[in-house]
Amino acid sequence: MSCYLHQNAEGVVTCGKCGVTMCRECESKAFFRTDNGKGHALCNRCSLVEAQEIVDFESSWLKRRLIKLIFCTAFVLWGLIMFLSLNSSGDVGSGIFYAVILWAISGAIANIGNKRNGGSVKNQIWNAAYEYNHPIMNMIISIVINALFGPILLIAHIVGYLRTKLSYKRDLEILETLKSQV
Repeated sequence: MSCYLHQNAEGVVTCGKCGVTMCRECESKAFFRTDNGKGHALCNRCSLVEAQEIVDFESSWLKRRLIKLIFCTAFVLWGLIMFLSLNSSGDVGSGIFYAVILWAISGAIANIGNKRNGGSVKNQIWNAAYEYNHPIMNMIISIVINALFGPILLIAHIVGYLRTKLSYKRDLEILETLKSQV
């Protein structure tokens, strides 16, 4: 059979999704592959669908993350302002207390709905068992970490947002390239 795109070229592989025949050139220039990039090449039409799904997901993720970052930034700045204003008036304890509370709220907002990458199956099982057996302690540890490292966690979330935004722009370029080829 001949390649679905290059009619004069012999088809040597099939698309990993729809099964159309592709030549060596199409296979080597494929934008997407099955099995996380290690499997069969996808034809341009299937790659277009895949790219559109990625772009749609990243777009909605970026919108949700931006709203979270705005709220988190407000709470971190509010905590910093409370800390500085109460410390300048001589009430150091209250300044630290309010900053810690507001930074903990910021961390909680930033982590709402985030799925953790659990690592190995053994770690995932251990973490799930610990969370099940010690829910209060797990919550307290999470609050303390968010409270102590609120501004640093905010910076990490901003960096993650910016990286995803760059990836989104690259994926949009791939999507436009695929649209022009199909």
